Amino acid sequence: MTASGPKGKRLWGAFSSDAGATWSKNVMLYEVAGGTICECCHPSLAAAGHGEFVVMWRNALEGSRDMYTMRLRDGRVASGAEKQGVGTWKLEACPMDGGGLVLRNQKIASAWRREKDVYLAETGKPEIKLGTGQDVALGANNQGLYVVWSTADGIMAHLPNATQPSKLAARARSRRSSRCRMARCWWRGKRMERSRPRVFKRPLLAFAIAMIATIGAIALAQDRGRYPAHWWAPVAEDQKASWEVLPQAARPGEVILSKRNELGILSNFAATPFTFRGKRYASVEGFWQMML
Repeated sequence: MTASGPKGKRLWGAFSSDAGATWSKNVMLYEVAGGTICECCHPSLAAAGHGEFVVMWRNALEGSRDMYTMRLRDGRVASGAEKQGVGTWKLEACPMDGGGLVLRNQKIASAWRREKDVYLAETGKPEIKLGTGQDVALGANNQGLYVVWSTADGIMAHLPNATQPSKLAARARSRRSSRCRMARCWWRGKRMERSRPRVFKRPLLAFAIAMIATIGAIALAQDRGRYPAHWWAPVAEDQKASWEVLPQAARPGEVILSKRNELGILSNFAATPFTFRGKRYASVEGFWQMML
């Protein structure tokens, strides 16, 4: 989380050791002396287990808007800030594009936008330019890394072992008219609608993120031996919340829906389709994230 400092934004965090029942006081994790971190790009957090986390944010150092990561342990900073990638983005503004972060085999992997392009970086490997785009999301399972981003043509994805990006969804066809000088006109069927383009591309991106997280959750369930035993510990039925799907109740291919430990993070993007004002959305969490 971010909060205003005397001269700009700083990076803050709060920690829980009892599955969210209680929280620590806010702890300042990072600040730029006499400056600010990027004002609008969201931070990302990945859990390593046993009280360890990695946080990523977009910095603002001497006009450069680059991504940085830092390891945390037991509510404290455990490493220095480390820049992601080798290039830099000189920009006197916030791009509002926070990227994505995962831990795979305890190694940091991050995906983010620099200028007009999307990059993937992994610990000990050179950065990879994936293509042109924005609104980057990152997921992982036992097959590898999945990067999803939006472009002018639709939603693109970089899949494990692929040499070229794949198109997941095409963007709606647009036409301009004299009545739509300040907005883009989108044709759906026989009816023309006026809207900001993000209204259409964000739900597709949310859907793609939901699918990535679901794939990851299924992979976890199929390979329990590699992950902490407390993730799968049975929970008494009389302690169950009305909305929970407990570890012992989830069948093969289903997502454990709970907030009791780190595994609950994956349930945020589980497929929970619904219709709102005539539009179909892939998940409740994806719908909420779309509005940020």
